[in-house]
Amino acid sequence: MNDQPFDVATLRAEMNLSRHEIVQRKAWLGLEDEDHVRLGRIGDLVEPHLGAIIDALAADLLEAGNGSYFEPDEAGKLLRDYFGGLTGGSRFDESFVDARLMMVNALQEKVSPDVSWYLAAYLFFLQEVATLVRGDAGDQAEMQAAYRTLNKLVFLDLGLAIDTHVYERNRTIRTQQRDLEELSTPVLQLRPGLLILPIIGMLDTRRAQQLTEQLLQAIRSRRGKVVVLDVTGVAAVDSRVANHLIQTVDAARLMGATAIVTGVSPDVAQTLIGLGISLGNVITVADLEGGIHEADRLLGLKVVPVDDGHNHGRVG
Repeated sequence: MNDQPFDVATLRAEMNLSRHEIVQRKAWLGLEDEDHVRLGRIGDLVEPHLGAIIDALAADLLEAGNGSYFEPDEAGKLLRDYFGGLTGGSRFDESFVDARLMMVNALQEKVSPDVSWYLAAYLFFLQEVATLVRGDAGDQAEMQAAYRTLNKLVFLDLGLAIDTHVYERNRTIRTQQRDLEELSTPVLQLRPGLLILPIIGMLDTRRAQQLTEQLLQAIRSRRGKVVVLDVTGVAAVDSRVANHLIQTVDAARLMGATAIVTGVSPDVAQTLIGLGISLGNVITVADLEGGIHEADRLLGLKVVPVDDGHNHGRVG
């Protein structure tokens, strides 16, 4: 659950729900300010039956296996406010949009429905209201016009609900991607002048750019002379990934560091040959250990045993 206070103005701005956008959506659906009068008639008809509709809605979703997240008392109140707010006689202006977004947020926080839930819930609500309209003893033409207004409003409201759901999901995905990228591309300093960059997972354009930036910053701040890029954890290497590696090696060279690529498997090597990609200007070594040995050689270092009774060595 998000502990941050809900800021509906920021949400609307980030979702591009400007006043112009709201007016345009209303125009597409044929919603006019006068429609709130018709909607008020529907509200008067539905209000006495709203509790039963909400109970049936929750039971129907639970029976279908979609409502296991319902807490009966709290969710029941949320659903009553949510669907009751559709027939409250609103003028469908910015304040209406703000109120609906706040209700969607409350549902997401307390009930966590998915898009299929919204579709099923709105359909069920409209079917129940249609039954009430057909059984009403008043002017049927007038009530049918009011019901058509409700349908238009439902489409407007459903759009807001789905937009909010998709926005929040995408924001969560972006946050998780940033966290994963920060964890999966650490630049490690093995010893003075020697940096190691283990690359794990898929390497797309955005991540490759971030990886290169982190590496160049590390070369500058840690005075790196040799960099070992280990691709053992890369799931697949294609022409795009290979080009990213070549560009990273070239960028390191411009910073005065030599780059060594390790972990290129026989299968990957054959794939690169089949794609016609040459790593001729790139130093490649079979595994990370070999890459570190090659890096030490380039730095003029070698590991020699230390005869102190312990199984250690020192770099000389």
